[in-house]
This record gives sequence, C-alpha cells and structure tokens, in this order.
Amino acid sequence: MTLYGGDLNEMDQMARQFRTQSDQVRSVIAALNTEVSKIGTSWTGPRANQFRDAWEGSRPAFERMVEALMEASKAIGDSRNQIDAATR
Repeated sequence: MTLYGGDLNEMDQMARQFRTQSDQVRSVIAALNTEVSKIGTSWTGPRANQFRDAWEGSRPAFERMVEALMEASKAIGDSRNQIDAATR
C-alpha cells in the first residue's frame, strides 16, 4: 500500500504558487498575442513571418502549461485537504 503525505503549509504555498504561475503564463500569452497581431503592419518581412510562425507553433505548449499548472494546483489542494481530514 502506498502512503501519501505532505507538509500542509508547504502544500498550500505550492498550490498558490502554481496558480500564480499559471496566471503569469496566461499574461505572457496575451501580451505576445497582442504583439504578434501587429506583424504585417508594424513589422514586416521574412523574420517577422518566421517569428509569427514560431509563436503560433509554440503557443499551444504555453496554453497546455497554463492548464497543467491549474490542474496541479487543484490536485495539490485536494490532496492537502484529504491529508488534513485523515490526520484529524
């Protein structure tokens, strides 16, 4: 049988940190989307197109990271609550 455990305070901090990091990655995505939308008007040429293509290829990974961080935050919180309930 596998035993699970953890430091409840540390788990609280980790869950908060993952939520914060998820929000920050989401902000980076929004900022880059805004700037990339200017390609073709504010910046043109092959390097501009190359960057736009690179961003469009990379953006899904950033979006998956937002979701992974939020899911991990929730999982940590759920585990923390289960540990707390089991030790009372």
